[in-house]
Amino acid sequence: FLSYLIPMNYIITNTPEKFPDTNVYSIAPMSQLINYLAMQTEVALDVETRGLDCHTKELLSLQLGDFDTQYLVDCESVDLFPLIPLLESRLIIGQNLKFDMKFLFKRGIYLKKIYDTYVCEKVLNCGLDYIRAGLDALTERYIGIIMDKSVRIDIPTEGLILRVIKYAFDDVKYLAKIKALQIEKAKAEDLEGVFNLENRFTPCLAYIEYCGFKLDEKKWKEKMATDLELRIDLRKQLDTYVTSNSQFKFIDDQYDMFNEELKCDINWDSPKQVAEFFEFLGIDCTMKVGGVTKKSVDASVIGKYTKEFPIVGTYIEYKQSEKVITTYGETFLEQINPMTGRIHTNFKQILDTGRISSGDKATKAINFQNIPSDPETRSY
Repeated sequence: FLSYLIPMNYIITNTPEKFPDTNVYSIAPMSQLINYLAMQTEVALDVETRGLDCHTKELLSLQLGDFDTQYLVDCESVDLFPLIPLLESRLIIGQNLKFDMKFLFKRGIYLKKIYDTYVCEKVLNCGLDYIRAGLDALTERYIGIIMDKSVRIDIPTEGLILRVIKYAFDDVKYLAKIKALQIEKAKAEDLEGVFNLENRFTPCLAYIEYCGFKLDEKKWKEKMATDLELRIDLRKQLDTYVTSNSQFKFIDDQYDMFNEELKCDINWDSPKQVAEFFEFLGIDCTMKVGGVTKKSVDASVIGKYTKEFPIVGTYIEYKQSEKVITTYGETFLEQINPMTGRIHTNFKQILDTGRISSGDKATKAINFQNIPSDPETRSY
């Protein structure tokens, strides 16, 4: 009965005054956590942070433990250096560890052996996108525990208040049990080798994300100016083709009578107007999508007419220049991290195709896998 009253949740801190007395946890010295880790071959790990970017936001807490015992290290007051050899030599169990590892890299901790419950769940359900792999979904699916994850959006502003601390303890409490049950399923489906491969690959992706790549901002701006000049020149070539061939249907009839220069009336950024013009020339712009016929000026549709109608090649090059300017222009400069001076992205593992993907439309994170391979772009 007495042991039941003793909390098995501990906080390691150098500022105990921040943590009020409660029966939810006890304050413990770092030596107790070190002794605990020394007796473990594997340990669950999670972090809470002041934000999503490891370079501009701070690490708030580090949680370590198992089902019976959990430790929370107050990272705003405690040096993590004594934990490095222990964490780097144990199997670390975590949920979406790529995120946690980037914050640990900043503290000089490089996890060597990991087991990621999120990654392994994606392996088990590859191709079944409707099956969620978040920690709340895993605890409910494997253990029958309903977790309330709503508190996490308030952590950056609220800090280590009591409800955040309870939430943080639970983030490591169930991971080892989930791991054991996932491995049972993996054995039955002969997926243990895939588990091993993906868990070894995750730290590599985390380190690539953490390091990012350096962009020469001055040279990139010079490239942007060159790209814009090329686009303007290509547009002039398109206009000139129309006016020099006296395609009066597509020439502005409101030009000044004293100005002998004809003006093209086509908006080259309007697929509808371009399709109308190309079909006037005799270029078939029709394509079928799902049994429905529609007009398209995509390169895949009109590219076969390039030799017969050189303007098609000019137009395709014009559209490509548009992508270069919009995708590989100002967007890159906006993504330069103010702390590192580098561009960082994120990667997603376990796609249905067996590949990885990169980038994020919501945050405008760059797709590292789709950067033009020409020497000029790669030299910046």
